[in-house]
Amino acid sequence: MEFQKISSRCPVGGFSFETNVADKRAYLYCHWRLNGNTSTENGAVSRGSSRSLPCLTLHLLFTPIIIWPRNKALAPLPHSSYGHVTDGHTLQDAAPTQTENSETGTALRLVQDAIKKNVENYDTSITAIKILLPATSGYVVRNDIIQRRFLTCQLAKDVADFTAVGKKIYAFDYSTETTLLKSLDVAIGAIHLKYLPGVESRLVEYAMTSLEDEVKARLSFSWIVDKLLPRKRLALVDGKAYPDVSTAPLGIYRAARALSIELVVVDHNGHWTEDPSAKEWRDEFITCDMTVDEGLPDRIANALSKSKGLIDCITTYSDKLLPATARAARKMGLYTSPPEAMDICHDKRKMREFTSSDTHMTVSGLADLKGRIELVTAPLRYPLIAKPAIGYCSDGVAKVSSQTDLFSAVQRIEGRFQGLKS
Repeated sequence: MEFQKISSRCPVGGFSFETNVADKRAYLYCHWRLNGNTSTENGAVSRGSSRSLPCLTLHLLFTPIIIWPRNKALAPLPHSSYGHVTDGHTLQDAAPTQTENSETGTALRLVQDAIKKNVENYDTSITAIKILLPATSGYVVRNDIIQRRFLTCQLAKDVADFTAVGKKIYAFDYSTETTLLKSLDVAIGAIHLKYLPGVESRLVEYAMTSLEDEVKARLSFSWIVDKLLPRKRLALVDGKAYPDVSTAPLGIYRAARALSIELVVVDHNGHWTEDPSAKEWRDEFITCDMTVDEGLPDRIANALSKSKGLIDCITTYSDKLLPATARAARKMGLYTSPPEAMDICHDKRKMREFTSSDTHMTVSGLADLKGRIELVTAPLRYPLIAKPAIGYCSDGVAKVSSQTDLFSAVQRIEGRFQGLKS
């Protein structure tokens, strides 16, 4: 199949083909349309617009004409409005080219798998896929950008990226990339529309139009840039829990990998990222005593001084380690938020004093509370909130409606969070 060399912004065409899937044979018709980018000029995106869409979309619909068992003969189909088999082995039997990324696969493989699953499981359902083609040359800011931007899209069944950080991509031009296979070979992403029942093409076309609107809304910014982003080396203080406990922390590691950031994990001896099997998630692991005390900033800085490479920045996702991490960064001369600001953000008592000093009372325990209440000139107005000065996720927080409730809440906090104020 060749793209029509016409001046229209939206070249269209189609072809029919036959394919084998498990114990079935299928005869399908492929309708394609190349959607132009209204933000482009002379084939290239205008980088002056922050809302430009740096990609074109190739709209593919695979409609089943007939599906029959492989062990049964079928008379040749007459030529019809669907045409004849022009690309009988192009899609299902074509081999991936040498440019295939071994990690992400190719758009061709995604199309082949989608057709196979649809024929196996749904028979009469139309397979609809939107292929993303680069409208400008450059580098992607992260290699999972399309998947991330479509996480909440209800129209998408599967979303895939076919890019790698550091590998240059080149603008697609249908006047030279004349075949469907060539366009799939240079695709930077694909969105597989969720399965819709039956072969009602108008319903599928409507859904694909809505999906095109989603592409414009979610990807109209400069995620393909002129210059390769410099590779950074980031120290992560506290590598978080083992994935078997919670998979949420892996988001940190996936983001670092997608951005091509070298991650150096600083944590206690025996942490899961120390194991050689965790090398896929980090570049280096450095052991450090993580006891939260006045010496922690020095220990973090000393540990990172042993790193095999230059550290560009330090961060942590642990609230309790923010002040110490900021102080370690300052000791190493790295960019950081002021440790004093981290102290205020970390300590609810200090935050209250910083914002307004007349709306709260800080006490060290039940005995201190009783003594402070005796000095109050006006009675306390209930309900009140009792909470530990340091903590997260509302741990230890209680709503109290009387003095008796208040005393009980403070006593619980004093027993559970020893050494902390409330």
